[in-house]
Amino acid sequence: MSDRSDLERDIAEEDELRRLLRVGDHALVAPPISLVEQRVARGRPPLFAAMALATLVVVVAMGIVSTTRVAAPGTSPSPSTASTAPAVATALPQIGSPAFSNSLCPEPPHPGYLPWPSHRDQLLSAPAKTESTWFSADSPVDVPAVRLTLEPYADLQPTTNRQTAGGREVFVYFTSGQPVEARAWWREPAGPCPTMTAALVWPEKDRGALQLELLRVVASIPPITSAPAPSAKPASQYGFVVRESPSRVAIVREDGSAVATLDDVSSAVAAYWGGPNATELWIGPVGDLQRRRKIVTLSNERGAGLVWSPTGKTLMFAAASLTLAPGPEGAPTYSALRVVGIDGSGVIELAHIATGRDIRPVAWDETRDIGGAEEALGPTGPGRYIVVSTHSVIESKGLTSNYRLIDLPDAQDASVVVGSLQASNDARFVMATWDYPDRHLVRFWPIYGLDNGGIRELTSEHASDTLHDARWRPNSVEIDVNVGGHLQLWTLDGQRRDIPATSGLTFFAFRHDGTGVYIARVGSGELELIDLMIPSADARGIPAPTGAIVTSVDLGQP
Repeated sequence: MSDRSDLERDIAEEDELRRLLRVGDHALVAPPISLVEQRVARGRPPLFAAMALATLVVVVAMGIVSTTRVAAPGTSPSPSTASTAPAVATALPQIGSPAFSNSLCPEPPHPGYLPWPSHRDQLLSAPAKTESTWFSADSPVDVPAVRLTLEPYADLQPTTNRQTAGGREVFVYFTSGQPVEARAWWREPAGPCPTMTAALVWPEKDRGALQLELLRVVASIPPITSAPAPSAKPASQYGFVVRESPSRVAIVREDGSAVATLDDVSSAVAAYWGGPNATELWIGPVGDLQRRRKIVTLSNERGAGLVWSPTGKTLMFAAASLTLAPGPEGAPTYSALRVVGIDGSGVIELAHIATGRDIRPVAWDETRDIGGAEEALGPTGPGRYIVVSTHSVIESKGLTSNYRLIDLPDAQDASVVVGSLQASNDARFVMATWDYPDRHLVRFWPIYGLDNGGIRELTSEHASDTLHDARWRPNSVEIDVNVGGHLQLWTLDGQRRDIPATSGLTFFAFRHDGTGVYIARVGSGELELIDLMIPSADARGIPAPTGAIVTSVDLGQP
């Protein structure tokens, strides 16, 4: 990119403001702005390039009540003569937020039929899988047994043995080895974990009897029901933060009506990373400076990004050395990844990484003490994924470390562009786009790493389709993809759903709660909104704000 320092500063300002506005649903992780900037650098129409550079990143802001002008930490807010600046958001998670569930998948339903009386069962729950097993009551060992597994995706066994059971089309196969298991897999039509596998172990039965009994079990399983989808709020409660100038942002509703203006946006950003060289980490509501608190002060380092845990109780941040490594990139000599509680307690250094490249936090899950970050490579995107933890994640020749670096596929190939890494809002998965000269795809992997078979690929229906952009949908593990100027929702198991009325798409971003998506089309010069909660909803035009859109926000009751 032509002016690296200016671009970094712009990214930092947008990133800090975005996180400053983050409250309410603390599992939400906003897509990084750099993903869009890389796309723009490769050639977009000027109007939409400006809009895409701003990005409608997805965050939540609530409680617009007071009327203060933003001031620097330690100063008193002064009234604005031109407009009022309400307390648009808080960086401080609410104590009463809903409890975070460590399992993505619900508990598998109890089958209506088991081949024997069962009074002993077992439930195993993992971040991206749940498994229930029912054992024969008269067996002292773990066979016979019926096992049901729910996953968002799986390595499904190829088989030509297609059967019908209880209205489901299932695929049956048998495992090798002893005892033999009869298994059937299928996809449920709803929920974040649509892939279900049923297994039956019954050593004294032959394969014919095993298949018959397994299909009776499958036919008796109740359908999986997904949690009620969130309802869209009145349109008056959705809005944007719009950058009118480098030092001024406005808050406007979807209908174009002005809500407020914030002067001195650098001071607003200083509520997060403030002080000289961004050495102070502040936390607290913008509109009530008395409640803003400094929780970290860096020495000879600067703040270089941060991410919230899904629980909202801790965050992981990067502290970059002020001493630059030799070379044209001017990257810090080291970056440290640290965790801190929202009250400023328990600062823990997870990793001290001295690769001479920029490091950016991507995800942090305190419930599993594991996080992810990316190491920059250059103008073609990140080069390596970093797994980091409070405990050892690598052992080599007797040496242990709390982090490990994993090469991203083909990142060293100058002809391949890798998008910035994005974490799902529950910090379970990380994904990015890969643009090859002849194909385009999305890759995703669990937060704990993409090696050892952990990485998955999602592709469009036609290999020639260009993927212009991809983002996690808020409150979901779906990925929204701009496929050749048309919007699709992709599930992690490869299912695709077309979003109607999105032809000619150049840019998209979600409402903060995922209930709708904003789009811009080639040559239209305006924004449109599609309500994702209404099947086959048509796009409707909304007034395009004057200035670059920074984020989508919840304005609360008008």
